[in-house]
Order: sequence, then C-alpha cells, then structure tokens
Amino acid sequence: GSVHMISGKSSGSSSGEIFLATSDSGLFGVSGSLSLSTGDSSAGNSGGVDVQTGGAIQGRSGDVVVALGAGDAGSGGDVVVSAGGISSVEGRGGDVEVRGGTSILGAGGSMIIASGVSNTTDSGAVMINTAGSGAQGM
Repeated sequence: GSVHMISGKSSGSSSGEIFLATSDSGLFGVSGSLSLSTGDSSAGNSGGVDVQTGGAIQGRSGDVVVALGAGDAGSGGDVVVSAGGISSVEGRGGDVEVRGGTSILGAGGSMIIASGVSNTTDSGAVMINTAGSGAQGM
C-alpha cells in the first residue's frame, strides 16, 4: 500500500509544513534513528527516494541541507553518498554527480569542496581517487 503525507494548501498564504523528527533521549539513553528507504524489488527496479524543493516565483527556491550534529567524544559522524552497484556481467555502477546550479542571466553556482578545520591538530584532507580496474579495464 501507499502512504501519502501532504501538508495543507493555501489559496492566499503559505502552505503547511511537515516536520518529521525523533525526540531527544533521556538522561542515560540515545536518541532514536530516522530511516527513509524503499523496499527491494524482485521483478524490476526498486523505488527511488527524491528529496527536492519546489520552484519559486519572485523568490529563491528552498535549500536542501544534510548536516550532522556535533558530539563531545570520539569521531564526528560521516556523510556517505554512494551510487548503486551492479551484480550482472553487463552494465556498470551508478554515477555520483554534484554540480552547481545554472543561471540564465547571472553566474552559475559554485562547487566547493573543503576539508574540516581543527583548532588543535591537522585539518582534514581532500582526497580524489580512482578505483583499481579489472583485468580487461584501463
């Protein structure tokens, strides 16, 4: 079955918001996780996950922000973006694309890749690598 969550529409003002979150933990616990995923498919493509904002007239479109909270022990959390793999002889793995926005009259958007700052030791590294190829690859 399907589940639809749609905020209210307004003919003269703003539409409603949808806020989805887990609560803070108690004194000795951890906060709950929030998972968004599609199911596996046994006869075709699995479903996609789209995160997008609407367009705007006389304004700017909304932002899409992926941010992790700070901790006070251990390492910070990771952000992992990984394209799909393939298990058949034919085909190839999926691509990961990151690009700045386009502009009709002004400058296009920039792409900024920066390492993390440290107040006491080294900053993080910026690494761009290609993986090893198979026996018949380049």
